[in-house]
Amino acid sequence: MIPAVGSVYGGASKFITGLMRHLKKHLEVAHLITTNADGSKRLDVELNQWLETDGYSVQYFPCAKVGEYKLSREMAQWLWKNVKNYDVVHTHAVFSLTNWPAYWICQAQGIPYIVSCHGMLEPWCLEHKKLKKKLSII
Repeated sequence: MIPAVGSVYGGASKFITGLMRHLKKHLEVAHLITTNADGSKRLDVELNQWLETDGYSVQYFPCAKVGEYKLSREMAQWLWKNVKNYDVVHTHAVFSLTNWPAYWICQAQGIPYIVSCHGMLEPWCLEHKKLKKKLSII
């Protein structure tokens, strides 16, 4: 899962498509869930259903924005109902409100999860928008 894959995002959002293509070649099931966020716009995609793209399945959920933060109640609800069907959940982002419900849900249902930081814990990144990050760690 990743908060967003819109074209305005870099880093992990660009990385995830290659990872998913690779995983699909080696795993029976590899699903990606994300939001329709694309900066100040929204991706023009069908929501709340599996779509096939580049050989893997992706499901987009509607995104609400609170300032710079992305939230998706629908994604959290889907996770609560469906996470038990997966062996592991791999998330991409540390300071994302979109991912936090996934951590809580995985813990509550005993599903292991991986958090890929993609450099978000490097000193420069921790200093950038420092107050927001301190508040999220509390």
